[in-house]
Amino acid sequence: MRRAVRASVPFMAAALILALNGPTGTAAQGQLSTGEIISKNIQAAGGAEAMARVKNVSFAAGPARYTASADGRMAVRYALEEPVVYEVLIVSGPAVGRNSLNRVSKLSGVERGRWLCLARLVSGLFTLKNFGPDLTYEGLKILGPERHHVLSTRLEGLRALFSVDASDFLVKRMVLSGVDPAGESWEESTEFGSAEAVEGFKLPAAFYVSQVGVGGTYSPGPRPLSDFRINTELQADFFDDIKVNCGRAEAALGRLEGAVLLGMFAEEDLFVRVLTNWTEEDITAAGFKNGDILIVTSGGAEFETKLYVLENQVDDPTVYSPGNSLFTHTPTRFPGFYVQFNTLSPKERFDDLRTRIKVLAPVQARKKEPRRSS
Repeated sequence: MRRAVRASVPFMAAALILALNGPTGTAAQGQLSTGEIISKNIQAAGGAEAMARVKNVSFAAGPARYTASADGRMAVRYALEEPVVYEVLIVSGPAVGRNSLNRVSKLSGVERGRWLCLARLVSGLFTLKNFGPDLTYEGLKILGPERHHVLSTRLEGLRALFSVDASDFLVKRMVLSGVDPAGESWEESTEFGSAEAVEGFKLPAAFYVSQVGVGGTYSPGPRPLSDFRINTELQADFFDDIKVNCGRAEAALGRLEGAVLLGMFAEEDLFVRVLTNWTEEDITAAGFKNGDILIVTSGGAEFETKLYVLENQVDDPTVYSPGNSLFTHTPTRFPGFYVQFNTLSPKERFDDLRTRIKVLAPVQARKKEPRRSS
C-alpha cells in the first residue's frame, strides 16, 4: 500500500528557510562530495548500469500522463474520457511548447524553467543524473528527525534546490525560486512520496506541488503516480506531436459554440459537473461578465446557470445550494469552464441529463436577456 506524501506549507517553508540560510541544523560539511551524493542517489534508485538500458519512462498522475526519454525530452498529455485529450506539453531541448484547448504557445520565464527542471529529473528516473556537473553541495540540513543533503543549481533563470535523504539517498524535494514576469518573487516546492519498486527501480508513489502564496482551490493536493512503464514503444514523432482532441470552440458577441469534454455524474447526491472546451478568452469574446445568467444547451437539454469567470470570485453562496448551478473555472485544475449542478432534483432530471450529455457533443451558451416590461 502506498503511503501518502507528507506535506504542509509550514513544513515546506521551514525546510526552504533552512536550505537557504544554512547555519541552523547544518552538520559539518565535507563528509561527502557532490559526486558521491549523486552516485549514491543513482545507485539507490536502481543503479547506473540499469539506467543505461532505459530508453524512456512514463507514468500517470491524475489526468496527465508523463513520458520522458533518456535524452531529456518529455511529453505530458492531459486526457479525460476517450478520446478526449485537452492539453499537451512538450519539452524538447531548451524549448517548452503547450497546446491547451487548441491554443498553442511557447512557454517562457519561470514556467518554462520549471518544466525544464522537471524534465531533467523525470528523464533521470527522479535522480540527479542529468544535473550532475552543474550541482553545488549546500550542506547537510537537519529538520527534526530528517537529514537531507541539499544540492543547488541554476537553470534558465531559476535557482533549484534538491533535498536528498541522507538515509536512503532518494530525492525527496525540489524547490524552485525565481522572479515571475511581473517582477515578483516566485517559489514552488515539489515533494516526492515514499518510493515503490518498479521493474528494479525505486520511483516515487506520489508528488505534491505547492506554490508559495497560493492555496485553496488553486493548490491541488497530492498526485498519486501510477501505471509506470519502462521502455514503451513510441512513435517516431511522439515528442513533437502537440495535437489535442477536444473539439472546436467559437465565440461571438452574446454566444458561444463548443464541445462537451466530460460529464461527471454522482448519483448519490445528484451532483453533476459538465466540462467544456471554452476558455476565459472565449468568455471575453462573447462579452459575458461575472453574474450573467446564461442559457446553456446540449443534447436537447436547456438550463440556466450563473457565470463566474473564476471560481474564487463567487460572491453568491446560494449558487452552491441544492437545485442551483454555476458556470466557472479553476485554471490550475482544468483550463476550460464547467457547469456545476448541485442536487439536480427530481432524480428524473438528473437521469435525463445523463442520457443527453455525451463526450465531444456540441454545447452552446447565450446570455439570458432581461424581460421587457409591456
